[in-house]
Amino acid sequence: METIERDLNASLVLPSGQLVPLEARLEYHELDPLGVRMDFRVGEGVCRWILSRDLLIEGLSRRAGAGDVKIWPLRRDGEQRLRILLVAPSGEALVDASAVEVTAFLDQTLDRVAKGQEVLEIDALIARILRRKARPM
Repeated sequence: METIERDLNASLVLPSGQLVPLEARLEYHELDPLGVRMDFRVGEGVCRWILSRDLLIEGLSRRAGAGDVKIWPLRRDGEQRLRILLVAPSGEALVDASAVEVTAFLDQTLDRVAKGQEVLEIDALIARILRRKARPM
């Protein structure tokens, strides 16, 4: 099974509108063909969000999402950008990312697993979860 990964040119958007560079990475795993992992380096740790691949695709062209994740395109300084609003019980974060980089990443995932051809291999997923739970702490 293949994993597609891409570091992302991203920033955290502060309430003042100031942009703070943010280490971000996108990952796509064939075992979870409907989702995209978005990891953010926060201090010594990593904050992980699982986003719908279809939601990311839709958000490149128009406002998309409801609830915990909302995505929309915008143009900033002549560049196509993507805004991703992540809402959790502990607060929310607004992320600004390069639409060109997200598009290139999504194109790679679509080359690997075309839209509408996603098959969730439930047996393989359960086996992976059980292996993870069986590891000693």
